[in-house]
Amino acid sequence: MKPMNKSTVGVHLTLIGDDFELSNVSSKLGIFPTYTRNKDELLKNGREFGRTEWGIGFECEPSIDIEDQYRKILSMVQDKTDILTQLCVECDAEWHILFVVYIENGDVPALYLSKGFIAFAAAIGAQVGFDTYVLSAREDGVMEATLE
Repeated sequence: MKPMNKSTVGVHLTLIGDDFELSNVSSKLGIFPTYTRNKDELLKNGREFGRTEWGIGFECEPSIDIEDQYRKILSMVQDKTDILTQLCVECDAEWHILFVVYIENGDVPALYLSKGFIAFAAAIGAQVGFDTYVLSAREDGVMEATLE
């Protein structure tokens, strides 16, 4: 784990299902994904990934409030709620919103979800999750993360 100067936050909006056409999602939304995974993609251990994913996301960046990150996602898709819900049905899939939070030196970003964000997540039937990692310095100064 590389040393960091302050707590960081990232966010991802991902359509997850058994097997669906990735290009169809991009076409309907008019958005290119920042990452995709195919059901039959082989992992390093030789096993298949087992599900299909289409997602947009923003990598971790310094932040004192997760709202900074989810506003970026909302600005891309908030006016496409009908298309997002339609894709769930067509792809037999569901939306997941995942926040990735690295907490350094006890500096916990505000983990506040606005009514607007909650309404959006509910409208598309999204699951919302948080992966939080608490960073602590080893004696050599390198930061280590533990999943909380």
